[in-house]
Amino acid sequence: LIWVKNDIITPPQFAEKFHQLIPGSKLYWIDLCGHVPMLETPEEFNAIIDNFLIQNPVNPIYISSATTLDSGIQPL
Repeated sequence: LIWVKNDIITPPQFAEKFHQLIPGSKLYWIDLCGHVPMLETPEEFNAIIDNFLIQNPVNPIYISSATTLDSGIQPL
């Protein structure tokens, strides 16, 4: 979770509650920012995302080319 301390639309106490309710979640704060940190503080927002991805590498999921997804779209 990335939350901003000055958000009047979704106040900080919501972040704390979400953090409590989502097992294994991490909560990162951005100060001096409003409701849209990815636009207002993109460098800080992206640094949080980059560090999270470095610390939590994603294992790719391979889908057989013969498999049809529920949407009916064939994977590449």
